[in-house]
Amino acid sequence: MNWKEVQEAVAEQKRTILLYGEIDGEMDVKVKKALTYFNLQSAEEVTMFIDSGGGKIANAFSIYDCIRSSKAPVKAVVMGNCFSAAVTVMLACNTRIATRHSFVMTHFVRNRCVEVFCSDTDEEAERRMFEASRKNAAAIVKIYCERTGCTPERARDLMKRGELVEIKYSADEAKELGFITEVVDTYPYL
Repeated sequence: MNWKEVQEAVAEQKRTILLYGEIDGEMDVKVKKALTYFNLQSAEEVTMFIDSGGGKIANAFSIYDCIRSSKAPVKAVVMGNCFSAAVTVMLACNTRIATRHSFVMTHFVRNRCVEVFCSDTDEEAERRMFEASRKNAAAIVKIYCERTGCTPERARDLMKRGELVEIKYSADEAKELGFITEVVDTYPYL
């Protein structure tokens, strides 16, 4: 048994999900399988440890919906970084805790596909990609407003500032902004 398998086995026993690394299709499936499994067992609280630089927003939305649909409350514990798409996942959780030296970072949705696949002669594809990014940004703004209590203008401002200078908010700053519900010095591990 390798270290990753050991971690996952212990996490399963403790009703814990480890959201470490990039949010992609593989992570999406892993988180939803674990949360479905835990919900089938009972409605006891599930803890999700987060240390992620973000990833694909479509996968983050999928995980968000799964968490919001969970009969078992989900508690997020940020231990390190919660950036970009990981913020969307974290905001789905009922309780959002961060250790004192953790950071949260937001920015506008980036659609790298436009740069890679579109040329000056493919204006329609570029328009579709831009429209998809606009819709994703609107969905994120709605989530920020619903889960932090901020206004749409404030949510867009936070995303804009993050895009311009990649502002990383400390745990205390993230709490003031409503992203985090509690800041702790330590958190008991598995």
